[in-house]
Amino acid sequence: MIFDEIKAKAISEWEALEHSDKPRILIGAATCGRAAGALAVLQAIKSELAKHNIEAIIIQVGCIGLCYAEPLVDIIKPNRPRICYRNVTPEIIPQLIEDYIINDNPS
Repeated sequence: MIFDEIKAKAISEWEALEHSDKPRILIGAATCGRAAGALAVLQAIKSELAKHNIEAIIIQVGCIGLCYAEPLVDIIKPNRPRICYRNVTPEIIPQLIEDYIINDNPS
């Protein structure tokens, strides 16, 4: 592939991701996030989504400089604000999924 083809493919994939009707969940999974428990949080998110039969795009992301607040979890719903949660533990995942993905209906 030449550069222009790679660029066009990347732009197309980004646009599809940005305009998806599925919620996106970003998990800080760099070294700092993993040391703080991000992989356990990731597994809890996958389990909770499966329990409710919810399809979502889950993306492990690198460090954004807030290592003291890891694990960080961002939830992005179509046409809704992006919410960033800090110091997330597997125990609070059911509440996050219930409160923002299941019950947060736009008015």
